[in-house]
Amino acid sequence: MPENQEIKKLIEQLNNLGYVQYQLDSIIKEAIGTVHLNDLSAGQEKELAAVLQEYVDFAVKCRKSLK
Repeated sequence: MPENQEIKKLIEQLNNLGYVQYQLDSIIKEAIGTVHLNDLSAGQEKELAAVLQEYVDFAVKCRKSLK
């Protein structure tokens, strides 16, 4: 589990929005080149948090458009 609380929170939000683990693994690997979240550099943490936030924003926007 990631140490970075922001990343942990974003992953939890994506789970709640319907993303499953293999999708999250794919997003994470594409963003930082690995699915292993231990010992990330500050740059990797920042990049991953930004990418995960984009996915959260997109999922929320899609849900709103369905209402």
